[in-house]
Amino acid sequence: MPPAAAWIYRQIAAAPSTPLTAAVVGPGSTGKSVLLDAVAREYQKAGATVIRGGSSAELSIDTLDPGEPVLVDDAHRLDSATLEGLRSLTEGNATRLIVAYRPWPRSRELSALGACLARRRSPVILGHLDRNAVGARIAARVGCTPPDSLIDLVLEQSGGLPSLVGLVTQALQDTGRFDPRRPDQFRRPERVNVSPGLAERLRYQLEALDPAIYRLLQAMAVGAALDPDVLAQLLDVDPAGLNDTVQATLATGLLTEAGELITFVRNIVLRLMPMLHCREMQQRLANIQLDRGGSVLAAGRQLLGTGASGSRVAAVLERAGDEALRESPALAAQLFTGAFDAGTSSKALAARHARQPRLPVISTKHFGWRTRSSRTPSRPTGNWGSRWPPPSSRIVGSPLAVRSYIAACPPVLRVVHCLRCPR
Repeated sequence: MPPAAAWIYRQIAAAPSTPLTAAVVGPGSTGKSVLLDAVAREYQKAGATVIRGGSSAELSIDTLDPGEPVLVDDAHRLDSATLEGLRSLTEGNATRLIVAYRPWPRSRELSALGACLARRRSPVILGHLDRNAVGARIAARVGCTPPDSLIDLVLEQSGGLPSLVGLVTQALQDTGRFDPRRPDQFRRPERVNVSPGLAERLRYQLEALDPAIYRLLQAMAVGAALDPDVLAQLLDVDPAGLNDTVQATLATGLLTEAGELITFVRNIVLRLMPMLHCREMQQRLANIQLDRGGSVLAAGRQLLGTGASGSRVAAVLERAGDEALRESPALAAQLFTGAFDAGTSSKALAARHARQPRLPVISTKHFGWRTRSSRTPSRPTGNWGSRWPPPSSRIVGSPLAVRSYIAACPPVLRVVHCLRCPR
């Protein structure tokens, strides 16, 4: 049970017949239904007949027994008459009523009910988990103490959304990336893959969303931020009408509390999008960003890792790299690498930045180079390396590390190795 709701459990365990009213508020998949399940079990242990419902059809106010505990899920979906009836129920002296709902949509009747439920206790607020809570969830699932690198990866991929913490952990186990019998052997993968079966299961959940919400998720997956002007053009909608869609999307839990699309969700949405539709949205987004003028750094960061390509996408990434170069050379290297992947000519990129300071190597432990006379890759020393690979050598290592290192080479060598680097 979430710590914020521990008082409910303690009160029921100590005196199950004592009146109790509570509101449980949180985005989708944050544990509201799980909490109600735990409460129902505790009441049932005491011999109570629990009344549960998640729709107006399941909750007939006229036939509810006010002497039995009532647990309501998804109250944001109830009609006005049912919400008003539940509010009247809170006025009873023996009421045991716990109501769970999302923060959006928030009707006047739901707000009135929430106010009555919170007269004695503040609402129980559920949300995304912090690092400690993620670690505890992983440990409970896999039956061992998870390594820090696993906790960091799961938190990064899941955004702390409780339902996704389990899915990401399961995906790492299913693909053999993590073995609970040998937790110390875990090595962070470059990306988290999911099985076709899990991807199909997630497809059903995403496609069951309101179409406007799903389109917004697709727009954010291809790199759009929560900017009303950009989204209005990209989705061809009225900017004034976007507020409800954004609030409803936040209420799904699929965005972080900062309003960013959770990494795991983004990867699934991109995987499920028709390829031509995805490319068309990416091209439109790049055109919108370039036509607006001004800074494109935020847009460039959003485009990284989406697989977007084309001259306009490459131009956004290259301009974003120019902006990042002074403050964050490491980010600039990633953006220039993204520009190269998107289609920027290696010669043009090298010539354009011939007078710029060298870009630092992002990582020196995952790459090296191999000459024709050597079977063992050489590695640079220090942050820069005391030498650069000769033009006749072949860069070896993970694709991202290789491209990042090529971006860090002096311009002449950068051209040579870019031409050799497999696309």
